Order: sequence, then C-alpha cells, then structure tokens
Amino acid sequence: MRFLTLLLPLLLLGSDALAQITITRSDVEALIGETRTRTDYAATGPGATIQALIDASGANQTWDFTTLAYDAGTPATETYTTSAPDGAPGADEAPFNTASLVSTQEIGADSVNYSFLDLRSDGAYFLGFSSTSNGSESERGTYDQAIRNFALPLSFGTAWTSSATVTVTADGQSFTVQEDRDLEADGYGTIVLPTGSFEVLRVRQTITATASGFTTTQTLYTWYDASFGALASVIAIEVPVVGVTYTATYSEIDGDPGGGTTPPATAPTGLTPADGASDQPTDLTLGWNGVAEATSYDLQVADNASFSKAMTVLVDEQGLTATSFAVSDLADDATYYWRVRGRNDGGTGPWATQTFTTASATVDAPEAVTLSTPPDGAADVPTTLTLAWQTAADAASYRVQVAETDAFATPTVDDAGLTTTSLEVEGLATGATYYWRVRATNAGGDGPWSAVRSFTTATNVSVEDGATLPTTPRLYANYPNPFNPTTTLRFALPQAGPVTLTIYDATGRRVAQPVSGTLPAGVHTVTFAAHALPSGLYLYALRTGQVYLTRTMALLK
Repeated sequence: MRFLTLLLPLLLLGSDALAQITITRSDVEALIGETRTRTDYAATGPGATIQALIDASGANQTWDFTTLAYDAGTPATETYTTSAPDGAPGADEAPFNTASLVSTQEIGADSVNYSFLDLRSDGAYFLGFSSTSNGSESERGTYDQAIRNFALPLSFGTAWTSSATVTVTADGQSFTVQEDRDLEADGYGTIVLPTGSFEVLRVRQTITATASGFTTTQTLYTWYDASFGALASVIAIEVPVVGVTYTATYSEIDGDPGGGTTPPATAPTGLTPADGASDQPTDLTLGWNGVAEATSYDLQVADNASFSKAMTVLVDEQGLTATSFAVSDLADDATYYWRVRGRNDGGTGPWATQTFTTASATVDAPEAVTLSTPPDGAADVPTTLTLAWQTAADAASYRVQVAETDAFATPTVDDAGLTTTSLEVEGLATGATYYWRVRATNAGGDGPWSAVRSFTTATNVSVEDGATLPTTPRLYANYPNPFNPTTTLRFALPQAGPVTLTIYDATGRRVAQPVSGTLPAGVHTVTFAAHALPSGLYLYALRTGQVYLTRTMALLK
C-alpha cells in the first residue's frame, strides 16, 4: 500500500532558536514556488539503532543516522506551486481544485507523484494524492473530507487527530480505506546525517488504516529542519508479530536549490520609516536598501507580529524589483508590522522586520451651539431654573457660563464637561439680570461660544401688612388660574422658619423654585413667571418644617 507513504507532504520550516522552533502559515507559504532536489539514503533491517532513534522523543534530543548504510537512490524533485502543475491528474476536480499547495515528486523519467494540500487558518489539509507512470494514472486517493496533516502554528508539544475515509483507485480497481491519524510534534533537537547536523522539530504521525477487514498501523516520523538545509524521514511499519522490520529513507535537500544559485545571505537594511516610528500617515511609502544578491524582493505588511494570514496580512507582494512600496488606507492610531526580504533564482533570504504606528485621526472642533430656553430677554424668571440648548454635531461635552455682565469676566456659573443639553441653575438673586452662553468641546478642541442671551429673575417675596396669621401654615390658590404667563402664589407662615416653594410639571420634574430660604412669620406673595414653560398642568408645593402642602395650577398660552 504505497499510498500510505505519501500522506505527509515534505514541508520545510525555519526558526531562530532551537528551543523555540515554530512553524507558522507564513513558513508554509514561503515554500510556494520552490524547486529542490534530494538525494536518498536507505537502510532496511530489524535495526536496533533505528528502533532507539524512533523511541527517543522530547526536548533537546540527538538523532544520529550516520551509521546507516548509504544508497544513492534516485534523485527526486520536490516542487511547490500555487496550483497543480500541467499534467497533474484530477487537478481541476473536487476536492483537488481547492488545492493551494501541490507537492510533486518526479522519480526517474516516467513516474510522478502528486500530493494536494489546502492551506487554511489552522493548518495544511491533505485533500488526496495521485501518481502517474509512463504517462498514465496508476494510483489515486480521494478523501471524503480533508485531513489536517499539519496543525498551525506548529511547535513542540502540538498534538491533534484526524479521521476520514479515502477511496483508492489502483490499476483500475477501487477500494475504500478508513484512516485514523494521531499526530504530535513530540521532539526537537539535533539530527545527524552523513552530510552534517541540523536543528529540527520532529512530528510523529501514526496512521491506522482499515480496508476489507484488514488493519495496518503505520508510524511516520518527519524531521523538519530549522535552517532550510535538510530533511529526513523514517517510516516504521508495525506488525503484531515478533521481530519488527523497519524501513528507513533519508532525504537531504541539496544546498543549491533552483539550479545552483545561492539565495541572498543578508536581509535588507535601512528600512524606512524607522523601527518603532510613531505618528506616521495612513498613506506612506516603505523603503529599504537593496541586497547585492537579490533580483527581487518580497514584502508583507500585517496588523500582527506573526504575519499570520489567519489574522490580517494587508500587503503580501512577491517579486518587487524596486526598493520601495507605497501603502495606503491604513487605520488611524494603529500599529503595523512589516518585513522585506531578498529573492533570487536560488530562493529567499532572511526577513528584515520593523513596526510603526499611525497618527491619531484629525478631529474638527464642534460648531456653535444654539440656545433653547429661556428665550432671550425673558422676564420674571425664577431664581432656580433650567437652561437648555440644542445638541451640537460631533460634541463630546458642553460648557455653560452664567454671569451678571455680558463680558463674563467673573461668571456666577461656569460648568464644563456636561454631557447633557441642559443645566439646572440655583441660588440666583431676585430681580437681577443675567447673561448666559454655551459652547461644545471634543478631541479637536473647543467650538465657538453660542450667541449670548439674557434673562431677568422675579422680584423678591413680599409680606402683606396687617394680615391675620393662621395657627398653621397655609398655601392659598394662585391667581389668576389659568394664567399666561405670570401668576401670584400666596402662602402664610405662623412663625419664622426655613421655606421652599417649588413648581413641578405633570411628570413630577422640578421646573422652578421661586422661594428657598428663611422667611419671617406673615402672609407672603411671590410672582411666578412661566415664559420658558409650555402649556399644561403644574403642581406648586410649600414645605416648611414638617408641613408639606400642594396645589395645582394651569398654564394656557
């Protein structure tokens, strides 16, 4: 069942630190378009050495394969493309037509193996495989659902499972295989080949396949090189009998991919804007110094440091011949990450990575506020009243000033940070003229002041001479009633004390308080002016000591 050996694509990866080898989606995508030739090593036998190497897992391992027999084998070409190459069987058929990465193995002059993958946010999903011999299809496998062969991001300890049914067609015969896979990145360390040592992350994949009542278990180990220099794999066929036989195949990628050209050795320098630059415009040009060995450049801009396309990569350009690139429509007050690397026929060089932050959005100050009530020039206004104004566009808050002169040199009221469009003012003098104005504020600054309005408060409470005092507080009916716009309110106090006379509308909201203070004994009268109030029923309430008295009146305009 040769198809079982083709189920894990030979993906290369990179990392800067042995203990932190991690494969991201960007690492896998970096393989797209690469062409590499490998030389095979082979050994077959019960192999105690191989057994020990397979069992060694965990951190900082050493896998030494130098004692194995060398067999030159047949050179094979591994090609990674964004679409199936010409002649790939079934490339335009479901599910292969969704493949974003296709691995091609050419063995000799007549045999070609294809592995179809779909790159998704959480991994590389295996769609199926096909192979040709002498120009005709010899074997094909199609899964009823994609298998996640590669969990992204992949680092030491990552583990996952996949299950699917594959229909295999070989030599004109078809049969169904149920596959259950158990995968784990179970070790990292150093692998030693006859040609040198490499830092690697190892992935163990155990495949249990059942077909026609017969079950086989295959464990495939793959070491992913952190320096893009080499790759090795071991396939262990486990059979439930005494004396296990292991077959090992080792593949070294030659150090000269792409026909002999050496990839750029250094990263671009002189990146602009400078690393960590702030207050950058949302439309800007990224620039860098050229690399001598590079014939073009790759550029990525992202809103995350991992450059993961599962999140947001805003710019992903390959083959740029210039050393600058303009980006536009970035967000205000946002941090961006960008990187650039050189490329030539031999491959890609290291990334140079920097970050910058855009400036905050420019906000215009609000326009002038329009005042509502009381109207300009209003007379007989109570000493406690509510000032109101209209909402100003783009306003975050408001500031209100009330003063006894229109110069507002020493305002009686100066309240800022108001988030509503009204303010209750208390404690004004009776029979006095006041001026008031409002302006709006936001992040762009203060808007202009509104037009200045004025109002005059009602005169002081008067006491009736010679009036007969009751033995308890009294609140008399107002007159006239109904009224427009003024009425006289009258109440009697048998003794001196603190008094409030408050006006409420039909909803219970206090709209005025013409009296608030200590008054002598006697019958008192006060004129209430309702210039700023609408028609309706109102309640006026007298409170003195423990006594609370109320009456109603009607305003008809």
